[in-house]
Amino acid sequence: MSYQGKTDWKHEDVVTELDMNRIESGIGEAHQRLDALTPEQIGAETPSAAQAKVDAHAGQASGAHKASAIRLEDAGGHFTSTDVEGALAEVFTHGVDGKAQVASAINAKGGAVPGSAPYSFQELADGVSSIKDGDYSVGDTIPVTALGKNVLIDLQIEYIQGVNGMRLINPNSFRTRSSINVFAYDATGTQKWAKQVSGNSTIADFVVTEGEGTYAIIAAGSSGEGAVYFISSSGVSTQLSGQGIGSPNVMEYYNGHLYIGTTGRTITKQVVTSNTITTAWSYSFDSVIGNSVYSIGVDGEGSVYYTYLSTEAGNLRKRKSDGAIAWTYAAQISSPYVHVDRTNHRLYVKTGTTILRVNPDTGEAIWSRTPFAGSGSCFILGTDHEGNVYVSQSSNSGFAKLSPEGVVLWVETSIRTIYSSSRNTVVGDTVYLFNPYGYNNSVEMTRLVQSLTITS
Repeated sequence: MSYQGKTDWKHEDVVTELDMNRIESGIGEAHQRLDALTPEQIGAETPSAAQAKVDAHAGQASGAHKASAIRLEDAGGHFTSTDVEGALAEVFTHGVDGKAQVASAINAKGGAVPGSAPYSFQELADGVSSIKDGDYSVGDTIPVTALGKNVLIDLQIEYIQGVNGMRLINPNSFRTRSSINVFAYDATGTQKWAKQVSGNSTIADFVVTEGEGTYAIIAAGSSGEGAVYFISSSGVSTQLSGQGIGSPNVMEYYNGHLYIGTTGRTITKQVVTSNTITTAWSYSFDSVIGNSVYSIGVDGEGSVYYTYLSTEAGNLRKRKSDGAIAWTYAAQISSPYVHVDRTNHRLYVKTGTTILRVNPDTGEAIWSRTPFAGSGSCFILGTDHEGNVYVSQSSNSGFAKLSPEGVVLWVETSIRTIYSSSRNTVVGDTVYLFNPYGYNNSVEMTRLVQSLTITS
C-alpha cells in the first residue's frame, strides 16, 4: 500500500512505534521510487547523448579554433593578412628575408656565414666575427664591396668574333659562334681557332663540355633533318652518326648525354658514344599545347627541365633521367627560359622582366623578383659559387645580382650588356659580359671580378 502521511500532528500527540515504522517505510518507498526513475521519465539527457554532443563540439572546435579561423585585430596596420595564421607566415617570411640580407652584408664585407638559409642568430654572429678588420695577409682575398664597389673591370676586349652567343668553359677559355662558325678564345681574348662547322648550314645552338669540347647542332635544311657535330678542343670537327633528331632548336649537354629540343615540339635525350648518338627517349607534344622547345636545363641527377613557347598553362616541365614526367608547372609563363644551378640544385626561370625561382623537386614557385625598373626583358647570365644569380636586361639597363633567397644585392648600371644569347658566363665570382657590336662603346667583352687577392 502506498505511503499515507500524517499531516495533523498536535503538541500533545504521542509518537508510537507504529508511527515510526510507518514513517521509515515511507522513506524507504521514496528511495525505491527515486532509484527506479529513468532520464527519459524526468526529461534529462542520457550520458551517451551528452558524450555525443561533446565529441561533435570537439570536431567543430578543431577547425573553428585554427589560427586561420581566428580574426586578427591589427590596429597598427602591420600585416597584410587578416587572420593569425597569415600574420605568422608574414612574420616568418620577414625574419628569413631579414637574415638573408644580414648574411649578404656580412659576405660583402669579407666575412663568411656558416650554414645555409634560414640562418640561425648564432650563425650570423659567427659570420660577423669572421670579418677581417685590416689584418690582411699575402694570399688573402678582399671583396671589392669592401672598397665601395660592386664589381671591378679586370679585362676588356674590343673585338670578338661570334655575335650569336657565348659559352664559358673556365676562366681561361671561352667559345663563341656566328651563324655558321664556332670560335675558341683564351682568357686574353686571343683567338685559338675558328671552325666552319657544316658549310653554310646554320648553327641552331651549341654547348661546351668540361673537357673543352663543343657540340653544335645544325638547323634542318631542305631535308627536314638536322645534324650534330662535335668539335674537339683543338678545333677538329666530326659529324656524329645515328638516329635523326628532326629540326633542332636548343641543346644542353651533361655527363655523356645530349638533350635536344626541336621546332617540332619534341624533347629528346641522346646517348653519346664515340662519334655516334643513340636516342634514349623522345617525347612530343600536341600542337594545342605548344610549339618550339624554347630552353633546356639539366641537373646533377640527369633530370631535364625544359620550356616551350605557348599561351597555355604548363609550358615549363621536368622529366626524370629515365624520361618519366616529374611535374608540370601550374601556370603559363611568357617566353620562359630556364637556368639550372647544378652545384646547388636550384632552378631559375626568366619570364619577361621577372626572374622566378622554382623548387626543382615539386615545381612550385619559391619567389618572384623584378630586379630592374625598365620594361626590357631579363636574361640569366649564370650563377656563382655561392648560388647568387646574375641577370642582364635587354633595354641596356645594366645587370643585377640576386641572392638565392631572392634579395636584390645590387644593380650595376655603369657597366652594361644587352645580349641574350650568353649562357653560363659566370665562373666562381667572375662575371663575363658579352656586348656584341660594341653597343654604346667599342668593347665587346668585359670580365668583371668581385674580389682581389693580395700578392705582396
